[in-house]
Amino acid sequence: MDEESRSSWWREALPSSPNAIQQELRRIRNRHYLLIDFIVGGIGVGSISFALHFGEGMFGTLVRSVGIGLLAAGLSSAIIKWSLKEHDRDVVKIRPSDENPLHFEFPKIMKTANRIDCLAIVNFAVLESLEQGKLDTLWQRILTGDTAVRILFLDPRSIYAKIRINELARGTGGDALSEVASLFFKRTQRSLSASKGLFGRLNAKETAKKTNKPPRFEIRVFDLAPNIWMYRIDDDIYWGITPAQCETLYARPLHVSREADEEFFAELVGHFQTIWELSIGQSENGSGCGGTLLKFYFTGEPPVWNGPLYDQLDEYSKSEIARAEAAHACNIS
Repeated sequence: MDEESRSSWWREALPSSPNAIQQELRRIRNRHYLLIDFIVGGIGVGSISFALHFGEGMFGTLVRSVGIGLLAAGLSSAIIKWSLKEHDRDVVKIRPSDENPLHFEFPKIMKTANRIDCLAIVNFAVLESLEQGKLDTLWQRILTGDTAVRILFLDPRSIYAKIRINELARGTGGDALSEVASLFFKRTQRSLSASKGLFGRLNAKETAKKTNKPPRFEIRVFDLAPNIWMYRIDDDIYWGITPAQCETLYARPLHVSREADEEFFAELVGHFQTIWELSIGQSENGSGCGGTLLKFYFTGEPPVWNGPLYDQLDEYSKSEIARAEAAHACNIS
């Protein structure tokens, strides 16, 4: 199965984002629906008034009953539509800043998930949790093919890694650039080390019989601006910006569900999918960054490990750590 087929297997039948004309038509249509509700209610009021002044006997009772029914239908429909409109404004929920989903919430809801996508600058928290056996229920579901997991973190050789280091050094109140760089590349090394440990865990397991399915567990590095981080768990996405003034780990997370807004949910899924696909294209096109570290197919074969890429990333990270620590020592002296 070629790479394009594997990528298409991940794609979902989600509605495409409407263009400006479609959105305007939808707003006009919604306003027309509310107008119709008020017209129906108005007819109901008129019918009741007519029956009270001119209707007598059975005819008056019938007109009054019809008027009450129309008034009730128009008002209830308008109230429901208005309440749904107000609800739609709250499709993105802001979670409390002191609630760190990486440490508390994610391990709970990941246990029974069928699909997980993780996009972050370093992503060591999830990788280490898997490698160290802290997410054993999820790990068993990965081994049996019940859960599909894709993990992306930034290639340390990327120009965006240097930009992010500069950003943090300036935004956090004057921390030494060398200190920030050392911490950044140490965390990247933790991601790399955990990825290699996961390869060892997968290599020790017997996989399922041969199938024609694409990998159900895969780790890639990317070379694009890390504008947001996001964790997609089935029909919920937890995401946020990468703020200049603090580590992404401590940024206030946002939450959007497919049920609340399917179009916005699709946009975020599409964002991940684009970076996922480009992470392969970049390395193949000679940019030197990006690529796949680990694949696990469940095809009866051992997992696929990209040793040369790992060695390059590991060597680069170590050299940057040594350079940063040397610069820090010079600044102190």
